[in-house]
Amino acid sequence: MDQIYAQRLQSLRHKLRSKNMWGLIVPYSNRFQSEYMFECDHHLKWLTGFKGSAGLSIVLHDNAALFVDGRYTLQAAQEVDRKLFTILPFSFGSIAKWLSTFSAQNPTLFYDSWLHTVQQITSFQNYLEPLNIKLKPCDDNIIDDVWHDRPERPAKPFFPHANQFNGLQTSHKIKPILETVASKKADYTVMTNPESISWLLN
Repeated sequence: MDQIYAQRLQSLRHKLRSKNMWGLIVPYSNRFQSEYMFECDHHLKWLTGFKGSAGLSIVLHDNAALFVDGRYTLQAAQEVDRKLFTILPFSFGSIAKWLSTFSAQNPTLFYDSWLHTVQQITSFQNYLEPLNIKLKPCDDNIIDDVWHDRPERPAKPFFPHANQFNGLQTSHKIKPILETVASKKADYTVMTNPESISWLLN
């Protein structure tokens, strides 16, 4: 099994070199910043074997690390080949400290901008700028280029739940939301969480 992850890591590094990329950030995330993801969104698990619900990997040409919080320290050690990935505590400080041990000309970390919030990228920049490490978004997710048997994204028609299952009709759910928007003297609110949208629209 470890050989599979060694081959995946090697394929990713080959792709990075072919694109003149120094390193890649691989988060546990999807486009909605949701914990509940389709299998096709599990880039971190595919690359490292780590099955926890929070973590991040950084892959360089000759080194790679998996950063996890205290909940997953033991799990990561059991699931991930430590000859391939150094397992470290997750924090921006820890990431910066690990990266500071490597040198390169014009080091740039690439990332899929769909998988990070503006706040996350700003935090990365604050810690990496003193190291002269730049961040740059990818046009496409690099792992998708080497994940050849990646599952298809499910696509099924939407349908409304019957009233006996949805608790309240959508019109009744929208009213208090509009009242809250008005009380804050706002013109509108934007909802992006799929679970919240599904709840609101039944």
